[in-house]
Amino acid sequence: MARILMVVAVAAVMCLGVQAASVAEEDCINFCPDPTGSLGSYRCCDEHEGSCPPVRPSCQGPIGTSPQAEECFFDPDCFPNQKCCTDACLPHKVCKATKPHGSG
Repeated sequence: MARILMVVAVAAVMCLGVQAASVAEEDCINFCPDPTGSLGSYRCCDEHEGSCPPVRPSCQGPIGTSPQAEECFFDPDCFPNQKCCTDACLPHKVCKATKPHGSG
């Protein structure tokens, strides 16, 4: 019985987290755990159109010295014409201009 109550409580907390996030991001369809938020918090992780440019094969300097770019976790952290992409020269993802599907 206690196990069932625990499962119900966890499910309720998860639903409340998604509901709270959807109020702030009403146009969002997909929600993912927020890597910067508190346990059980979610945020929009819809994908923007297009794809990330190819990851460059090497860096011009030490890792972490790439030109300034906006750090991101998901595409909605970036402008609409950008995606959250991996960069070989940075230890985190950054916003980059999208590459249209089928190009390149």
